[in-house]
Amino acid sequence: MYGQQMFPSHPPASQYDVALGLIIAQIEYYLSVENLCKDMYLRRQMNSDGLVPLSVLANFNRVKALTNGDYNFFFEAASWAPSAQVIGDRIRPRIGWETWVLPVNDRLPGGLEELPRFQPIVQEEEQAPKFNAAAAVPFVPKSKSNSTSGSPANESSSN
Repeated sequence: MYGQQMFPSHPPASQYDVALGLIIAQIEYYLSVENLCKDMYLRRQMNSDGLVPLSVLANFNRVKALTNGDYNFFFEAASWAPSAQVIGDRIRPRIGWETWVLPVNDRLPGGLEELPRFQPIVQEEEQAPKFNAAAAVPFVPKSKSNSTSGSPANESSSN
């Protein structure tokens, strides 16, 4: 080791990486059991699926300070948060979100907006044509004995 330079095993983190990590940590905190036990404002923003508009979190003072108001940067960080699930422009805890959903009467306007539900389109089944054996034309394979020389060129000209 004497006389050799020691290099770190990884390059130093950029300011971007540091900020991204801080925002992810903040999102993780907002969606943690510790916070959701006491943060009624955030819970009142949840809809029936436990989803909170990302804009709600993006407008928190701490997040605005970390992102300099860059919503796209916040959205990117939210998509990297391990305990968060981003669906469209909303976010929720990945596990156990059902625990935190409040009754509709206790929610703020953001928590009243429901996402459209998937409803399968029910169409009447078309009746497939039924097989009519009497009208079927039998398949008769072409035999090589019918052609004059057996070459493909002669076969196509004899048809």
